[in-house]
Amino acid sequence: MDGPGPQVQVDEENKIGTEPLMGGDGEDMEVTDNLNFVAGTCLAVECDRMKKLVFRVTQGKAACYFNQFEQEGVERAAYIVMYNNNAQDRLRV
Repeated sequence: MDGPGPQVQVDEENKIGTEPLMGGDGEDMEVTDNLNFVAGTCLAVECDRMKKLVFRVTQGKAACYFNQFEQEGVERAAYIVMYNNNAQDRLRV
């Protein structure tokens, strides 16, 4: 291969760029589809309730992240739920 090697992404905050973020040399990197995402918005006061609901339904096998913001005077939250890509978890989420 005559072109440049795999791109190394640099962590700008810590100035670490000695190794690729994923995989070794780029030759043996395997792409898998083991993670699914669901995203949306909800009222900010519903965040805790939604976290508990997702935890209970998925038996702790999903992660929720929330980012609160204000829209037209109403406190809202953007959320993302990450879970395993299998049929059982897809039905639950």
